[in-house]
Amino acid sequence: MEYKKNLLAASILSAFASVPVFAQESGQSAEETEVIEVRGIRSSIINALNVKRADIKIVDGISADDIGKLPNDNIAEAIQRIPGVQITRSQGRGGQIAVRGLDPRLARTTVNGQTFAAAGFDGFNFGFVESEVASSINVYKSPTADLDEGGLAGVVNIETASALDFDERRVIISVDGIYGDLDKEVDPRLSATFADKFLDDKLGVLFNVVSEDVNTRFDAIWIQSPRLVDTNGDGEDNAVRLSKTRSRIERYEADGLTFNLALDYKVNDQLTLGLKGIKAENVGVNSIANLRPDFNTGDNIVDSKVEPASVDGAKDTIFATEADNVQLWNLPVYRTDDMKTYAYTADMEWTDGTWTVSSALHSSKGESFQNNQFFIFNFNVDHLAADMTSSGAGDTNDLSFVSSQAVNDPNTWSANARPDAVNSISLGANQPKGTELEENAFQIDVDRMFDNGILSSVEFGVKYRNEKSERTRTRVTHDAALVAQVMPDFTEVSQNAATNFLGGNRPNGWPAHWLTVDLPRLLDMVLTPEVRATRQETEFRGDIFSAERDIYAAYAMANFEGEIGEMPFRANLGVRHIRTEQTSNAPVVQGDQDVNFDSDYNNTLPSFSFSLDINDDWVTRFSASQVLIRPKLAASNFNRTVRQVEDPSAGTTDYTIVEGNPNLEPQLADAFDATLEYYYGDGNAVYTSVFYKDVTDAVGTRSVCPSTFDLATGALSEASGVCMDSAGNTFDISQTYNSPEGNTYKGIEFGVTHNFENGFGVVFNTTYLEADSGEQDPITGEDLPPINLSKNTYNFIGYYETDDFAIRAAYNYRSSFLASLGGFLGVQQRDSRGQLDISSSYNVNDNLTLSLRALNVTGEPDVDYSGVPERFQQLGYGGRTYYLGARYEF
Repeated sequence: MEYKKNLLAASILSAFASVPVFAQESGQSAEETEVIEVRGIRSSIINALNVKRADIKIVDGISADDIGKLPNDNIAEAIQRIPGVQITRSQGRGGQIAVRGLDPRLARTTVNGQTFAAAGFDGFNFGFVESEVASSINVYKSPTADLDEGGLAGVVNIETASALDFDERRVIISVDGIYGDLDKEVDPRLSATFADKFLDDKLGVLFNVVSEDVNTRFDAIWIQSPRLVDTNGDGEDNAVRLSKTRSRIERYEADGLTFNLALDYKVNDQLTLGLKGIKAENVGVNSIANLRPDFNTGDNIVDSKVEPASVDGAKDTIFATEADNVQLWNLPVYRTDDMKTYAYTADMEWTDGTWTVSSALHSSKGESFQNNQFFIFNFNVDHLAADMTSSGAGDTNDLSFVSSQAVNDPNTWSANARPDAVNSISLGANQPKGTELEENAFQIDVDRMFDNGILSSVEFGVKYRNEKSERTRTRVTHDAALVAQVMPDFTEVSQNAATNFLGGNRPNGWPAHWLTVDLPRLLDMVLTPEVRATRQETEFRGDIFSAERDIYAAYAMANFEGEIGEMPFRANLGVRHIRTEQTSNAPVVQGDQDVNFDSDYNNTLPSFSFSLDINDDWVTRFSASQVLIRPKLAASNFNRTVRQVEDPSAGTTDYTIVEGNPNLEPQLADAFDATLEYYYGDGNAVYTSVFYKDVTDAVGTRSVCPSTFDLATGALSEASGVCMDSAGNTFDISQTYNSPEGNTYKGIEFGVTHNFENGFGVVFNTTYLEADSGEQDPITGEDLPPINLSKNTYNFIGYYETDDFAIRAAYNYRSSFLASLGGFLGVQQRDSRGQLDISSSYNVNDNLTLSLRALNVTGEPDVDYSGVPERFQQLGYGGRTYYLGARYEF
């Protein structure tokens, strides 16, 4: 077979040939040179298909050329183009990814096959990794015994460049200017890369540094703390009033710095030593402006636009309310964020052609420290009206918010101008919080090759991992009377929160801007030496924990090659055994005692993969495996995440609490995959796959209202429709648990890649997925899918390129999905969303390349609703982002 002759060379070269910074230039045979002759966008597609076809596993990948040329500002934005991969955004930017529609926490992500600890996030956050550190990314959708367990949805591995891959010295400088149409600032981004060989080409050194100023803004409107009310006077609550709406503008400013180092030393033809390291740091500030009315505090309340419930026993929904003498909160927040992460891996490989022995020693740690400070300016307005009516399908134009006092007038918030309107002006408690994640690991792998017979090789190995997670939190207060004495009038520290709230997505009847305060200046004025002397710091005991886990793993795998008739096949059969030992510690909220919990469990995971070359063009694959994912250390202990909003005028507090569970069991799944792939021409393919996963002990969250609770005053009760104690404090409590129903996922993927030999080309892939969480929507009665699952997703990419010019447009679509489960309105759905990104580049000469990229060209927002699209829940917008860059190679 012609393909069989070139397959190995193509698959090996695919990891390096498309790297725009370090393309290979010498040392290949004529046959190998033909494989990588085409460069640019088309070459990256060819390389991805070569990897897909050569690997026995079901895998899809993306090369450095893709990451450099796809319109993206981080790896997550690029990797979402891979079939079956979906993205969840944080403040409008690519954050976590979900493989085949499963929760992002169910996909295991590694860097060079090892854990990359990113503190401050539940799972791996791709937004913390710069695209320059990656040479390729592969998504393994069917696990084998040699892969680390923990990827129920799949294993995502980011490979960084090896220093021995390049034939001559490389020095590259890249400069970008980044402009967001909401914050309207140009932020610089600088990348520098050096690679060379020394000591007669035995020592390779690669160093990369990326410095970036980040300025992002995310605007949002959402409904907060709806309340049950009696609208017909029969003494029973029959409707839900959307009593509090919150408008928010969140600005994030940070300095980011990332280092990437690779050292490789080829001792001789048999032995190679390596050291790779990544270190990243973000130091930033979140400035948040909140505007929130509370209709429950008003007089002469008039409700309108009532939507009857569609399920017996559910409550009607009131979409429009107006009232007199309504409390209006201006709640500015100032939060500093300091996040650091490193990962270092020392590895060794020895081979004599028959035996290969490799080992790795790895250490990674992530640290996050947040300091949260807020003020409360609480005033009454004479009359307020809000209408949260949505016509569905993401249409929010009719939402309105009308105040008798202008929210952009300093006198509305001035205690001197309106002393009778003041409910409270106070300094909120400061809440410093620190989080640490750490993993240390050692592994050794052995591969024995065979020249004759159907058994081509056997592999076996062992690995030890030690995971640690710790969180600390304190509560800092100052003497309230002294603070009140030095508190300036709002007019002395006021500033505009924004001038174009929500950009072009602002509802017709919503304020374009409102006033907030200059928080750093206000803190300087309020925290006088006398006030600082009254500082009191106490443990926030409900949000403190530590946990540690030891994982011992051993595997064995046999690889086979042969023919069925005249059709070549490859197969492997393996088993991985793991023992997990865990201990956790957390203090109870009341009292000084701690709670300790120990657990251990053993799991044996079999796997089988089979690949058959039907002919030169057709390939089919099948895999069956059992996969496992452990609960996150932050969830599998007694800790609580507690968020509280105090109402000084009422003397009450609204608590939002997420509780961990030390009894959580690992999730197990029986997984089956099958594919049929057709390859034609150079870089063209049509492929489809079906998959099925039957998950037991699925981890979910549920809302509870226990009768006794240590943060409550007296007993808790839901008699009013809200979980509330005897003092009027409200509690929204969520608990993590193993669902007895489990989850079943089944889906189909389809993709087409075609180039037209005239510079034009297209890439299309789509995934359809069905799953049942065992939960039902209390409003509609319909069965609910698992959280973060979209039934339909697709990517469409069109491109055109010549030797000097390239342009690519990429459209990514994701259908609606369940964003959260439980709460006062039942469920929160994220509406379907599509995003168009465009990138282009021009080679001025052999050294200089200019590029222009645009993200979210059409300015798409995020829209949430409750149960049905007419029940509006949230509107969020992160704006468009533009990149103008230049890259120069010396």
